[in-house]
Amino acid sequence: MNFKDCDEKYYLESLWSGLEYIHGQIGQLQQCQRRKLCRTTSGTVHALVFQELSGIPEHHMIMNYFVWYACSLIVFLKLFDRAYSPGQDWLKEFSSEKKWRDKVAAHTAYTDPREDDNEYTKQISIFMTPGWRDDRFVVGCDIIGGPVVDGKFRTSPHDWSWSITQTHEKLKKHIASASPR
Repeated sequence: MNFKDCDEKYYLESLWSGLEYIHGQIGQLQQCQRRKLCRTTSGTVHALVFQELSGIPEHHMIMNYFVWYACSLIVFLKLFDRAYSPGQDWLKEFSSEKKWRDKVAAHTAYTDPREDDNEYTKQISIFMTPGWRDDRFVVGCDIIGGPVVDGKFRTSPHDWSWSITQTHEKLKKHIASASPR
């Protein structure tokens, strides 16, 4: 992708190249996973099958792709917002990705808790595993919780699930809707 000639151009292109690469890698891994999915007789996916990639457990590599993508995505969006006038507010449009990045990828809720992080958010932030929904890898779908405290059932976040594949398509539309500043 080519960006207008501006101060942000080099870094936008660099980040975009990385985002594209990770999107491509996840796409290939999803294609392989589709052939290995464990399904019930009704076709519902009940388990993922992971192997090793160059001596690294596949699910570890997938989690790293999500971490790298989330961190690069938010830097990209902040920089893009300075150089362009997007059609939509990226904070609203990419709120799940930003929340997941803030509590898992950039700094875990476990090591850097915020006031709104309960013990379940802290725990899940270091026990995240990739899931499968809508025919793609996702993170942030698992919700853990405990007993009612002060009249409230406390859980880990329910509004931070996302998929690299879906997010990348959303990002392309976000870029296409923008005009230079």
